[in-house]
Amino acid sequence: MSKKICYVCHAYFPHHSPRKLRQTLALVESGCEVDLLCLRNAKEPRRERFAGVNIHRVPVSKKRGSALRYLFEYAASFCAFFILLSILHLRKRYDVIHVYSLPDFMCFAALIPKWLGARIILDNLDPMPEMYAAKYHLSMESRLIKLLKKIERASGAFADLIITQNHAYAAVLENRGRYRNRVLPILNPPDPRYFGEIAPPRVREAGEKIKLLFHGTISERYGLDVALKAMPLILARDEHVQLVIAGSGDYLDAIMDLITTLKLAAHVSYLGEKSVEEIPAVIRASTFGVIPPRATVYNEINVPNRVFEYLWLGKAPIVSRTKALLHYFPEDTMVYCNPGEVEDFAAKVLWAIAHEEAVRASACKGQEICRRYRWEEQKKIYLQAVNELLREKNALRFERVDARELSPETP
Repeated sequence: MSKKICYVCHAYFPHHSPRKLRQTLALVESGCEVDLLCLRNAKEPRRERFAGVNIHRVPVSKKRGSALRYLFEYAASFCAFFILLSILHLRKRYDVIHVYSLPDFMCFAALIPKWLGARIILDNLDPMPEMYAAKYHLSMESRLIKLLKKIERASGAFADLIITQNHAYAAVLENRGRYRNRVLPILNPPDPRYFGEIAPPRVREAGEKIKLLFHGTISERYGLDVALKAMPLILARDEHVQLVIAGSGDYLDAIMDLITTLKLAAHVSYLGEKSVEEIPAVIRASTFGVIPPRATVYNEINVPNRVFEYLWLGKAPIVSRTKALLHYFPEDTMVYCNPGEVEDFAAKVLWAIAHEEAVRASACKGQEICRRYRWEEQKKIYLQAVNELLREKNALRFERVDARELSPETP
């Protein structure tokens, strides 16, 4: 009999969830029966079967806004997931429930399945306390952040396994929650279905314009404004440099205003939001990737997926130096700059332009590290973790059966 797995995510699926798509397909390919509960936008059906995954959508959509808006949205989806997951579990009896954060407390939507014996995975992709501290400029000792830490600890204690996106965040979770080695880092490298094999760095042709690419979520903490403020300094030395932006986010309006204020319209190109299928072509058309996040508690333990994507396609990133990145990528594998420093970022861009051969050599070293963490290896780690949970569940069930069979009959 195939094992039954259910995923729960406060997100749209499948088109905006590459990590979730890879994990679900890995289990489908291994012979599991897979259901997934997610949000629903106006154009999506309530139920759908996609690549072997049974998708159940709840009538909640994502909207950017204030903290109260996020709280309302999280509460609405939690209630919907709790009811639907409980009903489905009573029908199907899932073996494992895999819940994605944010928010951390979404794992409690699996309360009834947990009571009935299902194993729970909490995929804690982003650290909620650090993210909200950075997003709303709060101290880690503020009341809200302390509350989020308590929710994080309670959620981690509820789960049988916690998955994180890198080792730095795993260390923070273990120190904060004391989870007895139940935290497993699984990185998020590029999907070979879209990015193909690792591509060697390309030599820029004579006269080819230099394109700096920023793609992904446009949020203040990711420092796109640092790159924009550096552009006048860069253009003063090389007027053929262009900044290309692809993405969306709550900081987009501020970025557009800054482009106007700095009179950079002729040197900045905005492509809008691009899908995971479109991003590889955008990266290939660039010269360097730029990742200039500010110095925040969140960025210090975050490893942007874009680092792997740029290196995978032969583009050396110009990136802010953080503890999490240095854990994987030494100084000679990328062009590091100081977080939040406009002058240093501009200087590193100009250095990269003047030393493209050295930058390509750095990219080659970075690609060797990417090979160690390619999806094929991360997939093995994930499947092994799920199999161990299934073995624990079956062992517990057999122990209960044996105990019942060996007990004396009631006269």
